[in-house]
Amino acid sequence: MSKVQGFSYFVSDEQLALFARLSDFERLQWLDEARIFALLARTAETAERQERLRQGLSIVPDLAEANQRASS
Repeated sequence: MSKVQGFSYFVSDEQLALFARLSDFERLQWLDEARIFALLARTAETAERQERLRQGLSIVPDLAEANQRASS
């Protein structure tokens, strides 16, 4: 049997209804606060992987890149 990885969460109907009642501006505020929290809570490894994705690279450096950095 394979090991399940990742995460999951549950959003109740009440939580969805509360979010649905927010104005567009309030939803954007909520989204921006979540974005800032995620930026502040990320690890150095996560920041590096995100930057690699922005550059169009693999999340994990391949062996050639690792060897190049080691020799620099």
